[in-house]
Amino acid sequence: MEERLQAFFGVFPWRASGDLHLDFLTRMLHAEPASLSETEAEEIRWRAFRALLETRLPEALRQAWEALPAFKMTSEPLRWSLWEKDYEQKESGFRRLPLGVVRHLQFPEGYVERFGYWKDRDLPTWESLPAESYRYRFGGVMEGLCSLCGSPLHHLITFDPLLDGMGVTGLSQLSLATCLYCIGYKEHWLFFRHDAEGKPAASKAPETPHSPQFSIPPLLETQVAIAETPPRWRWQDWGSSDGRENLHRLGGHPCWIEPAEFPTCPRCNCTMPFLMQLDTGLKTAEGWSLSWGDSGIAYLFWCDACRISAMMYQCA
Repeated sequence: MEERLQAFFGVFPWRASGDLHLDFLTRMLHAEPASLSETEAEEIRWRAFRALLETRLPEALRQAWEALPAFKMTSEPLRWSLWEKDYEQKESGFRRLPLGVVRHLQFPEGYVERFGYWKDRDLPTWESLPAESYRYRFGGVMEGLCSLCGSPLHHLITFDPLLDGMGVTGLSQLSLATCLYCIGYKEHWLFFRHDAEGKPAASKAPETPHSPQFSIPPLLETQVAIAETPPRWRWQDWGSSDGRENLHRLGGHPCWIEPAEFPTCPRCNCTMPFLMQLDTGLKTAEGWSLSWGDSGIAYLFWCDACRISAMMYQCA
């Protein structure tokens, strides 16, 4: 027991470990070892609680949920933790959120400004992954107006053709857009309906438009490649990447900066699956790099049943 307790440190060894250590973690969740003080026993129980979440196993999640009263926790922090582990809690149990195939966006050389101490060290998540032959339009502007300020929408990317495993059906292409004036300044979340061609539905200019606080040019228009991600990089962490890793991702697991946030579709009230994310450092039409808040990440979500996209960002 002592050897197991000494090795019981951190949560990363338990990530996606399934039921390999479930019995041990369950015992530790209710541990009262005679050789430890109450403070030490509480620490062991808390580590077991966090490790159970990391296993991403429904039975482990159930046990962690039932242990909430012992930790004097409300369900809200655990809901965030479940989202971070790609699950949500329903009356019928724990439902895994669809993640899709994980891919990385590859930009032309010099387009992305990299930050961090290790920014000059290349890892396979940048340009060395074998990319698909298609190139996708990125940046610029597009038809349609922001329903808040009345400005033309800022184009992010058009997937034409769509990629397998994206979680987008019934369309031949999909264009994603935002309003760089309003996202994060006027509204935390921006939602867009999409028409039968996958384009954001044009909005009428608002009767009393919001005056943008900042003048932000669109992203510099370019072409990006898409590369499927090898298993080692399907999980990435914003805090530890420090410029070494490409965090411009399509599908997979979001690299959260703050507690996980998944939007509710305004039409069907279902949790919207994660679609893609864009890191800080993208080049604007005026030549400077765009930062989502303070070195943040923008996250996009997609409700396939309602053809609605959502976007927000988190920052340090």
